[in-house]
Amino acid sequence: MLVIELKCVERLANEHLAQCLNYLRASGRGVCLLVNFQKPKAEWRWIVSGYQTTEAVATASHPVAGQR
Repeated sequence: MLVIELKCVERLANEHLAQCLNYLRASGRGVCLLVNFQKPKAEWRWIVSGYQTTEAVATASHPVAGQR
């Protein structure tokens, strides 16, 4: 099972990553999908509990299903 966090913000920030990590700790789950629907192309990030990264939240965009 995973946690899905949906956002509609200008861009994903480290605060959103921290929120997902808190949800994972509270729920006992291991994986969270963080999705931002603000722009025509969805911005998303997988967060895995216990995995450390030194980079800020990724800004890679991927098409929303049905859009090109």
